[in-house]
Amino acid sequence: MRNATCGLLLILFGTWSSSHGQGAPTITTPQIVARFHRLGQTGQIPPTTIYTPKNWGTFRISIVMVETVGNGNPNGEWEGGVSFVNAAGVNGGWPFVAAIDTVAPHSGFGEFPIRAKARKPIKFSVTAPRGQTDGSKYNVWVVVEQLM
Repeated sequence: MRNATCGLLLILFGTWSSSHGQGAPTITTPQIVARFHRLGQTGQIPPTTIYTPKNWGTFRISIVMVETVGNGNPNGEWEGGVSFVNAAGVNGGWPFVAAIDTVAPHSGFGEFPIRAKARKPIKFSVTAPRGQTDGSKYNVWVVVEQLM
């Protein structure tokens, strides 16, 4: 019995000592690093810096657009988009967009994971790429979360 106990303690000590110095995995959650919103918009929003990372990072950008007043025109559209610089030096753009048409009140959204370069701004803009948008009104919310 004594030999079995000593053997078990020796195995446990060996297991413990081999794992000593190895940290447990760090559990992290996404951190909101930027918020942007505009209410009651009737025109385009020029490219606006919403966050500039200090270091390389992986981010999730969530866009929600709500058409609050429609103009009845099925060809009008508002398009909210994100631009950033990635490792290839490319300024990301489309397909990082959320779009809503101007017919009647409704909503559109988009969620985009990106890898952004340090010290290069992440920008948001709203354009009217097609059709007649006069008489329509929208709200927009953008959240930037750092994943890693």
